[in-house]
Amino acid sequence: MQGAISLLSSIPISYLFALLSGFSWALTTIITKQYLLKLFDPMELYILRMGVGFPILALLITLIISLVSFKRVGLNNNYFTSILKKASDNYSNKMLFIFILSIFAGFLGLYMFWKVLEINHGSYSVAFVWPSVVLFTTLISYFFYDEKITQMQGIGIGIIMLGLVLINIE
Repeated sequence: MQGAISLLSSIPISYLFALLSGFSWALTTIITKQYLLKLFDPMELYILRMGVGFPILALLITLIISLVSFKRVGLNNNYFTSILKKASDNYSNKMLFIFILSIFAGFLGLYMFWKVLEINHGSYSVAFVWPSVVLFTTLISYFFYDEKITQMQGIGIGIIMLGLVLINIE
């Protein structure tokens, strides 16, 4: 047991977060494919999760963080009011546009992923969509934000594209 704890503590925190993120998305994908898409079509599922589930979760998280921060900073500086203050301090038309664009892109990405998942096996859906996310993120960052692509990253992009072709060969 001590060896496992020692091993975990030696892994960089970003790797642990990445693994937890991957595990969480894998679990979400399996639950969605095996249960939820058998009961709801993707739009109904999106409305239920984002329109009902997410606001409830957001309120619970805000309440928990506010209760914890209440003990530290008092009633007038809870987490919810700090979010609203940060939003108003950073408001601009450009920021509002970017925020709305991120919401729309997130909706479209998740909805389209569920459409792919509804039609295909979970393993195929993830193997096709998530490498596409890596590919498009890299290319958008390169062309619009001047991020550099190393030779190894270029080789990786080529391998991703080859992999996408290979998983679609019948």
